[in-house]
Amino acid sequence: MADIELTKDKHILCPASVAAVSVGITVKGLDLWLKNNGLEKVDHKVDLTQILIMRREQAEQQAQDLSDTERKLKAEVKYRSEKAKQEEMVTLRMMGELIPQEEVKDRLENLFLDIRQQLLTIPDNIKTRVYTVSPEIANDCEDVAHDIVQKCLNRLATGNDNEHPQPMGVKPKRSYTKRKTDVPAPTTGNSKRVGRQ
Repeated sequence: MADIELTKDKHILCPASVAAVSVGITVKGLDLWLKNNGLEKVDHKVDLTQILIMRREQAEQQAQDLSDTERKLKAEVKYRSEKAKQEEMVTLRMMGELIPQEEVKDRLENLFLDIRQQLLTIPDNIKTRVYTVSPEIANDCEDVAHDIVQKCLNRLATGNDNEHPQPMGVKPKRSYTKRKTDVPAPTTGNSKRVGRQ
């Protein structure tokens, strides 16, 4: 144990063979590592404490670099996934299988307003036609028609569809196959085809 010394600043000086065993590499591997990291042997001894500190710092740096790389890879995967979804939506829309939500909403609102206006005129139309026969019956018919129309309008306004409880919209089936590989984008500019002359 005379070959191992403890310096004033509590660093361990030991032969390279002992240091190599301590860090789990060969003596040649340790010599190369010392050379690459600017450390030297003093009287065939190395500073084991300094070696351990530097190797720990390097391991921490490698772990940090790896986590940065993993974050970049995850972000890239997420970006590509979102881009693929957007491309699929565009494709579906181009194929006519997907209608924009706002367009559907506007058309339905206009349709319901038109139907509502027509329904509201029914009681008065019935009363007008029946009034020449009997004013009392005309008033009764108007009341009955008014009640039926109001029930229909309330049902439309609340969306309460007891007869058909299944969802209103059905997702369209795909009528195309998803491509497995990326297709290279066409080149821009005036490229001329080279052929035999």
